[in-house]
Amino acid sequence: ASDVYKRQNDLVRNSDVIIGPLIPRNFETFSNIELLESIPKVFPLSTIPIKIIKGVIQSVTPKKLLRNRMINYLDENLNFNDPKNLYGPIKYFIQIGGKRVRPVLLMMTSDILINNINKALPAAICVEFLHNFTLVHDDIIDRSKLRRGKQTIHEKWDLNTAILSGDLMNILSYQFLQPYSDKLFKKLSILLNETSVCLLYTSDAADEEDSV
Repeated sequence: ASDVYKRQNDLVRNSDVIIGPLIPRNFETFSNIELLESIPKVFPLSTIPIKIIKGVIQSVTPKKLLRNRMINYLDENLNFNDPKNLYGPIKYFIQIGGKRVRPVLLMMTSDILINNINKALPAAICVEFLHNFTLVHDDIIDRSKLRRGKQTIHEKWDLNTAILSGDLMNILSYQFLQPYSDKLFKKLSILLNETSVCLLYTSDAADEEDSV
């Protein structure tokens, strides 16, 4: 498994297509076809048959609409308030923007395979929360003052709040999977655990690279 992660991390560092782990550089201007063609470069272990599905991409919901649908669903589900000292920073961090590339890719795949983006929405939020959890902790490790042009949580609040808020975001990512059946929830949880290990590995490897 470590060899697999090493290959992926080497590609992340050396590819011109991405900036940072698994993020297309010019995602905002990608068409649906260009985005899907980038998947083998962004996710080198992917087995998605790009040539097979390319013919049906034209009918896929435009990326902008997918992103807006996910953001609206996200806003609808940010209905937690107490304790404010933890949920306040989480809402702040989630709502300061971002490419939303991971949830959009997930919803696009669902649109292609089963012609249903709504079924993918809980998983899309789950992935977005998991990703942002890693960003909160990365900001702490890197002592970053800004994220997406805004103050990081540990700068706007304090270090303890940032650590606990990040931990809670990780917990909430699993909670967002609850609308699915028990059988599917179990499968998604296992996949989420594996994804978490990969995210933490690539993040740690990037930090080591920066310190050399």
